[in-house]
Amino acid sequence: MSFLNRFLPEQPQDDVLQSVVRNLLYLLNSRRGFGSLLCDFGTADYLRDLGGRSAAQTLLREITETIQTYEPRLRVLSLQCVGRDSSLRLYIELRGTLLMTYWGVPCRFLILFHMPTGAVTIEVSDGA
Repeated sequence: MSFLNRFLPEQPQDDVLQSVVRNLLYLLNSRRGFGSLLCDFGTADYLRDLGGRSAAQTLLREITETIQTYEPRLRVLSLQCVGRDSSLRLYIELRGTLLMTYWGVPCRFLILFHMPTGAVTIEVSDGA
């Protein structure tokens, strides 16, 4: 169960994958210094780099570090930018392992990061 799920009025009845996705949404839609007593919770404001290559690399590093710190049920194997669209969303592919069995289960997510606002949505992709 995600730590933040404990604060919901009713506990969600879902599987590990859905719980991990919900926790990732909480984490990646949070900004450091806002809405948490933990000083390093969420991602920083990297947009000062004006959306350049260094900003994307910084974002990928921060996503990896945030997942390593706050989502122990997911191991990141690879994280890479795979494109952008006309609405200024950055497409980020995350390949990893969900630690729900002894050996883990391969998973793949498509993280859609809206660069002007920092809003994140996540799609679960088939296969690994």
